[in-house]
Amino acid sequence: MTNESELLTAAAVSTSGAAFRFLVTDDMKIKAITRSQADGHPSDQKPPSRNPDPSMHPFAKQREYSRAVIASKMDRMFAKPFIGAIECGDGVYGMARDSARLGVVATSGAMGELAIHDVPTRQTLLSVPNAHQGIVSSLAFSHTSKSLRGDSRLLSAGLDKHVRMWDANRSTDAGDDAGLIDEEDATAEQKPLRTWTANAGVNCITHNLLHPTFATASNAIQVWEEARTEPVETYTWGHDNISALKFSPTEHTIMAAAAGDRSISLWDTRVAGGSIGRILTPFKMNDLSFNPILPTLLLSAGEDHNLYLWDIRNMGGGAIQIYKDHVAAVTSCDWSPTGQQIASGGWDRTVRIWDKNHGRSSDCYHTKRMQRLMNVQYSLDSKYVLTGSDDGNLRIWKARASEKIGQMDARERDRINYRDSLRERWSGVGEVRQVERRRNLPKAIRNASKLKKTMVDSQKTKEENSRLHTQAGQTKPKSEKKKSVIKEQTLFLIYSLVIIQPSTMSATTLPTLEEVIDKNLKRGRELFYKDLEFSLESGVDESANKAKLQSKLADEYKGAQNLPPSLAAQEGPRGKKSRKADAEDISAQTQKAIEGSTSRKPDEQSLILHKSFPKNVNESASTSTNGSSSIVNSYNNFEGTKLSQQLMKIKNQTQAKPDYHPQWKLMRVISGHLGWVRCVAVEPDNKWFATGAGDRTIKIWDLASGELKLSLTGHISTVRGLAVSNRHPYLFSCGEDKMVKCWDLESNKVIRHYHGHLSGVYAMAVHPTLDLLVTSGRDSVARVWDMRTRAPVHVLTGHKGTVGAVATQDADPQIITGSMDSTVKLWDLAAGKAMTTLTHHKKSVRSLAVHPTEYSFASGSAGGNNIKKWKCPEGQFVHNFSGHDAVINSLSLNADGVLFSGADNGSMSFWDYKTGLPFQSMSDIPQPGSLDAEAGIFCSTFDQTGSRLITGCADKTIKMYKEVSRVFLLGGTTSTSSSLSSSVIVALFALAGGASSSLSSIQTTPSAVSVYSSSLALLRDTGSGSGSTGSGFFTLLPGCLKESCDGKMQLSDASLCHVSKYHHKCNHSTHSGNGVKTTATLSNSPSSSTTVMNVFD
Repeated sequence: MTNESELLTAAAVSTSGAAFRFLVTDDMKIKAITRSQADGHPSDQKPPSRNPDPSMHPFAKQREYSRAVIASKMDRMFAKPFIGAIECGDGVYGMARDSARLGVVATSGAMGELAIHDVPTRQTLLSVPNAHQGIVSSLAFSHTSKSLRGDSRLLSAGLDKHVRMWDANRSTDAGDDAGLIDEEDATAEQKPLRTWTANAGVNCITHNLLHPTFATASNAIQVWEEARTEPVETYTWGHDNISALKFSPTEHTIMAAAAGDRSISLWDTRVAGGSIGRILTPFKMNDLSFNPILPTLLLSAGEDHNLYLWDIRNMGGGAIQIYKDHVAAVTSCDWSPTGQQIASGGWDRTVRIWDKNHGRSSDCYHTKRMQRLMNVQYSLDSKYVLTGSDDGNLRIWKARASEKIGQMDARERDRINYRDSLRERWSGVGEVRQVERRRNLPKAIRNASKLKKTMVDSQKTKEENSRLHTQAGQTKPKSEKKKSVIKEQTLFLIYSLVIIQPSTMSATTLPTLEEVIDKNLKRGRELFYKDLEFSLESGVDESANKAKLQSKLADEYKGAQNLPPSLAAQEGPRGKKSRKADAEDISAQTQKAIEGSTSRKPDEQSLILHKSFPKNVNESASTSTNGSSSIVNSYNNFEGTKLSQQLMKIKNQTQAKPDYHPQWKLMRVISGHLGWVRCVAVEPDNKWFATGAGDRTIKIWDLASGELKLSLTGHISTVRGLAVSNRHPYLFSCGEDKMVKCWDLESNKVIRHYHGHLSGVYAMAVHPTLDLLVTSGRDSVARVWDMRTRAPVHVLTGHKGTVGAVATQDADPQIITGSMDSTVKLWDLAAGKAMTTLTHHKKSVRSLAVHPTEYSFASGSAGGNNIKKWKCPEGQFVHNFSGHDAVINSLSLNADGVLFSGADNGSMSFWDYKTGLPFQSMSDIPQPGSLDAEAGIFCSTFDQTGSRLITGCADKTIKMYKEVSRVFLLGGTTSTSSSLSSSVIVALFALAGGASSSLSSIQTTPSAVSVYSSSLALLRDTGSGSGSTGSGFFTLLPGCLKESCDGKMQLSDASLCHVSKYHHKCNHSTHSGNGVKTTATLSNSPSSSTTVMNVFD
């Protein structure tokens, strides 16, 4: 019996997926076996859910917070930043990374040696033991001297006054092991390719990324070209010794230098003398680094244990961010290639990782053996940090300490991403914040941090006590960012690629003399010719230029054939019979024209061209009291005068009449962006529009209501351009992060990226009939893409500055670009070459607008006469839009011939496109809470109907404007006599949005008619005719109103009514829509003397 019971018990225990209940009697027999209904069965397809009702677990946030705490602790537990080290044999005093090869880095030491290492394999590719005599202070790779085989060069600078160039792409590879890198090959004898000699020991060297030039710094800055042995420029500003020098990676002509006299100076190779400005800081700066994404941000590492972030456009205003965690002098700093992270190292023997927007370090790396750090650099992929210290080691660290190296499956990657999202969401709360900020620092670092905190607090207390014990108002608290600048000296202000002089606030790109001649032919003539006689310098074909001038004059003044009698006598008989005319009348007209020319300046409408006269002729003409006859005598007395240069062209001063355009008013203000609104685009169906801003987001808005429909994120910097395809459901965007994205509007996701731009992308346009996308940006080129395959079609090169505006059309020129080099180029899309270069602008061209129906376009820049109209396809100049003296950031043009211009100071102008005359000006009003300086207009566009204007502003808002409704008012009075009891008024009118028209016929006898074109007007009865009752007033309200026969007001598209409290009869049979003749007969009672017909839109 016992054995049987044991067997049953064992069977019950071994059965999987079910639980049995035993009922055992006294005689040890099993009476019943039951199964729990709540338990699952192995044969079940889906096991029952453990938590079928979410309300049973109401603590979702608490559980998520607990998971975030665990995730943050795990992140710190698995944080192992150190990867490995490469022995260099001596202290690493110089370091440079090769941008052409991902894992290649060069180092230099104190004993004159340099080496090139392959970081992934930790092998030494090249080693030169005696490259210099003494310390090799700095290294730089030459990126522009690569041959067709892809060879790269390494520049080394030492305190022995020498700069040497080395072949960095090969090692001496000889013997049977050719192709393998070993110690014998790496240490084989190497000879420099070229050597330059500086004026003193070189402390640092920097290379231009675009041009084969580099700069060295000692007690002066010397700029060298690789093809020359002598420096092309030498810049001095009283520095005792320059410790850091860097070329900007994006603004390739700008340099920054830090000197031992505690100054930070800015230099531009385009400026005479090179100097732009400098500031004096409380402590010396050891290193500098430009942000690779935002070219105006400069980072400096100081002796006061801090890092400072500067805006080079306003360095005198103080640092915009201070990074304070080091406890000793910071010797080196570097930006990550993404421009969002910072790595720094110093004499406290630690490596700090920073976020650009936070003043406290996010991580701290250290080892027991690592000594004082001399160099810190990011890898090209932003995943690793390389450090060189004076203990002779090149160390490799993770940029993110807890990141796992190697391959991961999808589940593990999702798990890591989920933990990262939890940590990011709860990073500033409670225990998560404590775990994130807690670091296992060495004891010496902790003690130094406490001491530093005590000293800073003591200084603050001292300053506060000093303010309390001084007279009120004499001493005000000063922020630490303001204290970072002691003195400022500014020669030029920097705004993008434009240099602005503070004294005159005039902007210039400072081109060379050859560029000036190419840009402006008139300016070139002024440089080489004296007057209209064109006295040519030696070496120029004088006869050819004279023939060209005579031919041009003959073509220009072909219609002017009638000469004064005195000149006609000199000419002699002609082949053809001259036209009969009264000689006295001709002489009188000529004299009158000449007299008029002395009192007004000749222009293109009235022009008198003559050759320069001898001195006695000019004196006789100027001292004569009988001006006209004296000048004619001067013509007679002047010998050798050519008739082709004495022709006179007189035109009647006629000016085209501008079309009527209604006024514009503010309709709606839309808020939602957290940064400057830089671009706007309207979809072809006119239902929504998209905006991009400095908050790195793209927002979709409903055009009718202004409500937000969708937000798109994906850019990591300011969104600068948007375009909507009229052939596909695609939205294109570009930004300062060098990215060009294609969004599928059906799934609201990015489906394509277009890679190729080397810097920020500032403008884009979609071809109206082809599947082509055109982008342009800071790298001075415009790129044409196949939007479907992402293949580059053309790279349009030729501009010498940032291409900030691009436009397309379906006829030649199909691509138009405007650049900061003050030129506009018209491109042949088939050939990929420039057809014409327009050089009329004096300053940078920032905006373009193409007319939707006629083949012409407008361009806008800064300064006077800054908006110009051109005719396609040759780019013929038409006229200027004069009066908007500001930096024009945006132009927009609709089919009605209304041109809108918006400027950076908030001023706006509306122009008649046909004549170039302004009909309305207004200013942008910043919203409450914004600064007065935030009144700039960055972008604008008309909707598809042309009746609404959308602008993007510096106050982070979107403003919509609309046309004010057109109202045509006809009023008249009737006589009280019985013979005239009514008046018939017939008018041809046009409503808003249509073509302008005038009044065709008015029959009101005997009354006067007044026409007003405003939505709120006042009509006064003139009281004409016998027995009139005098003056009467009628106030007309804006809107679309229609008065029915029963006296009720109704909404109407086009209505005919009259305002009268008396009995009337109305004939509505002829009422119709826009632009159709409308007739009404109005009758008054005998006591009434006034009738009015109002047509509202």
